[in-house]
Amino acid sequence: MSVSAEESEKIFTLYEGTGKLNQQDSSFEVGQRSDGQIRVYCAFSDSPNLVNAHGVELCGRTNDGIKICGKGPFQNRPWDVDYGTEPVTYFSHYRMWKLTIGEPDWSKAHSVSFALTNFLFCGNDANSGGGGTCYNTVKLKLDGSDIVFQKVDNYYDIDNAVCNGKGTEVTCELTIDVDGRCREEMRKMANRICDLLTIAKGRRIEWINYRVYDANSTLIFTYHESRRTDSRNGFRLINFRQANRFTNFLERGYPAYKQFDTDYPTILNGVASMIFDSNAIRFSLPHALIMFSMVDALSNKVSNSEYLESRIKRLNNLYRVRLTKKERKLFVESRNCVVHELKFKTGNTRKEYQKCYQIFHRVLLRILDYQSVYFDITLPEPYGFGENTLHP
Repeated sequence: MSVSAEESEKIFTLYEGTGKLNQQDSSFEVGQRSDGQIRVYCAFSDSPNLVNAHGVELCGRTNDGIKICGKGPFQNRPWDVDYGTEPVTYFSHYRMWKLTIGEPDWSKAHSVSFALTNFLFCGNDANSGGGGTCYNTVKLKLDGSDIVFQKVDNYYDIDNAVCNGKGTEVTCELTIDVDGRCREEMRKMANRICDLLTIAKGRRIEWINYRVYDANSTLIFTYHESRRTDSRNGFRLINFRQANRFTNFLERGYPAYKQFDTDYPTILNGVASMIFDSNAIRFSLPHALIMFSMVDALSNKVSNSEYLESRIKRLNNLYRVRLTKKERKLFVESRNCVVHELKFKTGNTRKEYQKCYQIFHRVLLRILDYQSVYFDITLPEPYGFGENTLHP
C-alpha cells in the first residue's frame, strides 16, 4: 500500500503503522495535506465492514512505536481489491477530523509550535542562509509570552505560489511559550493571531496542526486538525515585507483584539472570516453587502443607537477614526442603496466601493489600535494600491 504520487505531493506530514480502524485490523498511511485535510489510507486482510453511525476511529501505533489516534466522519467509500496478494488485500481511504501522534500530556508542555498556512513575511532576526543573509524569523512578546515566527525550509520555493493564489501551503511555524496556559487558552491565542494576520493580509491564514514540547525541547505529542483554509487573495492592508510594521501591528493589535473579544466575544473572528469570503479584489454588489454587514455588526456591538448614521458616528468617536461628515454621509447613503435597493448609489461603482471599503478599513485598523502605514485602495498603482498613513 502507498499513497498515490499525486496525493503524496500534497501531504507534508505522513505516518505509517498498524492498528484498528473501527476495531478492524489494518495497516495504514495517514497524513495531513497542506490545505489542512487529513486522510488515512488503509489496507485490510478482510473485506472492510466499517459502518458506524458515530464516524471513523483509528487507533494504533506508527512503525516507530508511537501511539496514534484519529477520528473522522463516517464515509461509505468503495474499496479496491488486490487479488494478487495472499491473503487478498482490500484498500480504502477516509477523511479525518483530527489526529494525535503520541501521548497528549499537557502537564509537561513548555512551548507549542503551530504550523501556519499562507503567511508571508520578512523577519527581524538575521541569520545566514543560501546566498547571504536571510531574515527568516520574527521574535516578539505578546500577552507576556515569547512569540517566534520561523519560515519553513522550502519557504522561498512556495512564496510565489502563495502570492499568486495557486494553492495553500504551510509557510511558517508560530511558536508560543505556554507560561501556565491550558490547551484551550493556547488555541485561542493562536486563533486570535491567525485572525489578525487574516485581516492584515487579505487572505485566510490558519493553523492546521501543532507540536507540543517540554522544557528540554523534547517533542511530547503532535496534534493535527482539519481546519478551513483557502488560497484566494484579496485586499492587503499592511505590508509585512517590512518587519517593523509586522511587529507594530501584532504588538498593538493583539491586546486590542483580546479586549474587544472579551467585551464582544467572537465578533472580530466573524469579521476575519467574512473578510476571507468577501475581500477578493472585486467590486461587486454581493461583496459590498457583506462589507456593509460587517460595519453594521461592529457598530451594533458598541452602540445601541437606532440609526445607522449615529452608529457610524459612534464608531468614529470611540476609535478616533477621523471620518469627516462627508465620508459618513457617503457611507450611509451608499449602504442604504446597496441594502435596500440592491444597487450602488452612483454610476461609478468602483470608485464608490473603494471609498466605502477604505472607510471600513480605517475603522477596523483603529479598533485594532494600529497607528502606521496601510494600503489605501482609493490610491491605485500599477501593481496594487498605494500606501497612506493611518493618523492616531
